Amino acid sequence: MALTIAPCPFCGSEHLHIHHNGLSHCVVCESCKTCGPHSPALENAIGHWNQARRPTSTPDPADLHPMAGLWATGHG
Repeated sequence: MALTIAPCPFCGSEHLHIHHNGLSHCVVCESCKTCGPHSPALENAIGHWNQARRPTSTPDPADLHPMAGLWATGHG
């Protein structure tokens, strides 16, 4: 049975992978490095990731951090 993994709840990226540490699994976003909840069962780790709240709109980068606007424009 194939499991579908939802895009990252923080950045919307679909560039994801499953991290295994021997005892647990978690979904990791390769774009923003967010790591989902760890779970001994792969299906549960993916389920928790898929249930994470997603933003209803894309935030303006300047709203994320006071310096983000400077970084985005190259003035920082």
